[in-house]
Amino acid sequence: MNNNTNSIYKYESVSNLRNLAEAKRIFKTKSDLMPILFEMMRLLTTASSLEKCNIKLNDHCFGLTLSKDEPRRFYYFRDSKQFYSFNNPFDTSFIDGNFYFSIDSMNLDLDFEKILLLENLFRLTSPFVYWPDNLDSNYRTIPKNQMNFWQFEQIFIDQCEQFSLPELNDQENIQKWWNLIYMLLTFEIGYIRYDIDPEHEKENHPKNHFDINLSNSVKFGIKQNIQSSEFIHFLNSKENVYYIKYK
Repeated sequence: MNNNTNSIYKYESVSNLRNLAEAKRIFKTKSDLMPILFEMMRLLTTASSLEKCNIKLNDHCFGLTLSKDEPRRFYYFRDSKQFYSFNNPFDTSFIDGNFYFSIDSMNLDLDFEKILLLENLFRLTSPFVYWPDNLDSNYRTIPKNQMNFWQFEQIFIDQCEQFSLPELNDQENIQKWWNLIYMLLTFEIGYIRYDIDPEHEKENHPKNHFDINLSNSVKFGIKQNIQSSEFIHFLNSKENVYYIKYK
């Protein structure tokens, strides 16, 4: 697949991702989406082992755009009636059939093991924002919204030991990963979902619609169904944009 405008790398969803990405019909918080983001990253670092999808296929697929001419976004296509997308906060490249994630401004590469480390760090340090139900009880003594750098440092050292990454255990890397966690906690995730939902159709809930944002979402009705390729094009602000026709 060529890396050009309006291109998307698209793969069949595997069971772990499908369980996460289809656990809810509607996502309301960033914490709902982050495990999906990490799972997509892990899968794409071994993308050469995945089955590619045709762009017209809608069911149980996921992917991302990579071209520098397009917004960097992840996509999930649940079926022909629901697609959703959110921002990819990482620098991404495609080499020899696999994807490579990094934060170039931090000179930080994220391979499979480091993505696992990142997900665990995010889960354990997320008392900045919320208490996940599965938070390790060893860390519940940290007051919500009050974790400081020194507390993070101890968690980071523990996790590097657990993931057998002792080479990261120095002050430069601790600071770098602290900045990375802060970036993930604060970046705009840019969630948008397309639904065909005749069961709940009413005046303020159109059958075909977009929901934009997670909490306090904004709903836009459209008059006809769209395909996955049109959804991708709709989100590409670098090409001719669609217009909303009011009544």
